[in-house]
Amino acid sequence: MGIKKFKIAFIGSGYMNIEHIKVFKALKNKFSVEGIISRKNITAKKVAQKFKIKNLCTSIEELYLSTKADLVVIAVSETEIKKVCFEAFKYPWKIFIEKPIGKNLSEAQTIYNFAKKKRILKDVVIALNRRNYVSTRETIKRLKSDSSKRYIQVFDQQDLDDPNVKKYPKSVRNNWMFKNPIHLIDYFKIFGRGKINFIKKFKIIKNNKLQISNAHIKFTSGDTGQYNSVWSMPGPWAVIVTTTHSRYEMRPLEILKYQKRGSRLFKNLKINYAKDKKFKAGLYNQALEVYSFLNKKKNNLVKIEESLSLMKLIDRIYT
Repeated sequence: MGIKKFKIAFIGSGYMNIEHIKVFKALKNKFSVEGIISRKNITAKKVAQKFKIKNLCTSIEELYLSTKADLVVIAVSETEIKKVCFEAFKYPWKIFIEKPIGKNLSEAQTIYNFAKKKRILKDVVIALNRRNYVSTRETIKRLKSDSSKRYIQVFDQQDLDDPNVKKYPKSVRNNWMFKNPIHLIDYFKIFGRGKINFIKKFKIIKNNKLQISNAHIKFTSGDTGQYNSVWSMPGPWAVIVTTTHSRYEMRPLEILKYQKRGSRLFKNLKINYAKDKKFKAGLYNQALEVYSFLNKKKNNLVKIEESLSLMKLIDRIYT
């Protein structure tokens, strides 16, 4: 018996879905890219032609009926996500949604509630590709043999004055912590053990603009975390996990360095980064996890209830 191939459909023709399509097309023995729809039909047509996608559809209903896809990948703007989810949830395919599930916590809760009402919670997963970085997965693997307490430091930087940010609608910019810092705050969910039972926040606001947002976090396991975010100032994206024995640093996030207790040297670990360099980082392994998900096997994909929990954590830090 051969390997089962799953049919994939796409809602959205922007950057992220193009990156997803590249990976699913590369894994042609596991997936078949069957159809696409986008509110920007001209763009969707170009994507369909480039990747030889045979079904260029004009509605989500047509997308399902023409493809009978096993999975639909949703990567649309935050202003459209609620409407698209409500329509896509009507059909019996599995659903893979680019983060965040809504432009704010209230909208995420509404989408979750609708999925629960439709009894499809187990069929909806959220894309958080940094969980599938080679650097992240290697750190997780190495920490398994270390039971000592963890100190998780997350360094974030955001800039609402950046031209690439300014192009987004005001409703998205006003909720930017759910769109972009979600990548960094998710590392507390990845590395912190147990439940969060304490958060102490510190902020600096000048001229009605957030400049610094810090949070000290404690877990029931005894692990602790420190979130440091600067806004409209230079700063790195970095994650550091320190235990009694070791220190793991991802700066940039795609690359892992290691320091052993008793040494001042940081070492670049010999890891195969090939797939994270060939494709957008994390997407190749994430697609393999999607394959496991569709085969009803263990996977590391983020369930919609876990994604909602992450949105609640972001809200606790920033409000």
